[in-house]
Amino acid sequence: MEQIGRYGVWVSRLMWPTVPAEITAAAAELESLGYGSIWLGGTPPDDLALPEAILAATTRIVVGTSIIDIWRNGLAVLAVSDARLRAAHPGRSPGAGAPPRRPPEPPAHDPTRLPAASPARLQPSAAFPRTTRIDGIRHPQDLSPGNKPRLPRQQLPHTCPTKTSPEIRKENGLSAMGRALVDRELYLPKSWTGDSDRCRAAKIPEERTFATKGELARELVRRALASALPIAWVTADSAYGQEWGFRRMLEEAGVGYVLAVPKSQQIKSLAGIWRIDALLADAPDDAWQRLSCGGGAKGPHVYDWAAAELPVIDISDGDTPTHRRWVPARRSQARPDEIASYLAYAPDGTTVGDLVRIAGSRWAIEECFQAAKNECGLDQYEVRRYVGWYRHITLVMLAHAFLAAMAAAEIERGAEETMNPPSRPSPWQKSGDSWKLSIPAQCATGIPPAH
Repeated sequence: MEQIGRYGVWVSRLMWPTVPAEITAAAAELESLGYGSIWLGGTPPDDLALPEAILAATTRIVVGTSIIDIWRNGLAVLAVSDARLRAAHPGRSPGAGAPPRRPPEPPAHDPTRLPAASPARLQPSAAFPRTTRIDGIRHPQDLSPGNKPRLPRQQLPHTCPTKTSPEIRKENGLSAMGRALVDRELYLPKSWTGDSDRCRAAKIPEERTFATKGELARELVRRALASALPIAWVTADSAYGQEWGFRRMLEEAGVGYVLAVPKSQQIKSLAGIWRIDALLADAPDDAWQRLSCGGGAKGPHVYDWAAAELPVIDISDGDTPTHRRWVPARRSQARPDEIASYLAYAPDGTTVGDLVRIAGSRWAIEECFQAAKNECGLDQYEVRRYVGWYRHITLVMLAHAFLAAMAAAEIERGAEETMNPPSRPSPWQKSGDSWKLSIPAQCATGIPPAH
């Protein structure tokens, strides 16, 4: 008790900021409040970078971690990291625990099985011509049978291809009547990138190193912004919205966003730090308005929405900011206690209705994704090589884009065929009690009248 103090605070490592300066400020504030220890929930990486940063920012606080799975992390790296912390901060690092049993090994008959595809999905909005969406990346279970190494088929509904799918409106030169997938990436966890034999067997390039899903998403957005696609908005789920680096990249590029965030997301200002769910709980009743964020198979998606504009940050926004930050929220009508939180960055003049339409545009990606599965076989593969996965996904994307373009052209052609002819004055003219036909100087057949 003397070592860790009488009072401590438990904080999940996922709730800590990622910027070094913000880590330092948060740790120093906790120490100034009198806490003697900080316990980090959630298994930290084996480099112990976050505990080390907290210890360096304080003078007396003891920092402890939750159990670290030594069977799945680098034991050698963890031992070196733990020794480094104990030497630099004597008595303030109680060490890391470990699970008592080793997890079962993967099947020996399939040592080179790649994880299922992890493509992130980008797509512009039907309401705005230049919107990009990124949908979440999820891990399917690998159920591939057999004795040969292979890339597993994606198990539905837990698919995770990383694709982009912009939808460009008519005024930008393309039809707004369809969507197409335009980019993809394969996510490889550390268990793969750290196993050179497995990567070599699957023909994974040596230069391909580990990249988090957030890093892959940022790369997809950079490529989209560098392309000829006219993109003005990005929307994504909370896996990406909670990343400060992802939001900052979009702000520096001048791209608006509406990003879902977890309810534990922190809102920071010079006045303090608040959880976003606590701020939204204080929203007055008249701040909520009932709006549709798009249509679906069962009709419009109608929710209660509220949005508040955040103060300008002088350091990053400058004297004449062109964009504003918002905190939008979506509340279910049937279950008012279910509130989804967002962070938004929007050009001056953007309305709450605009933010709602951008947030709702993410639903369209599921339609696009499902169409690619049903019509083009997006999930129908059992490839054994890295290049084979990219070939399959790329050809499916091309086929899906072709079908989307053909469907859009057919819709436009049908609209032209049903177009009403221009109105003309009736040749029937009433004169007194009788009618006369008013014959134009040129007959309908184009033959001039006889003289």
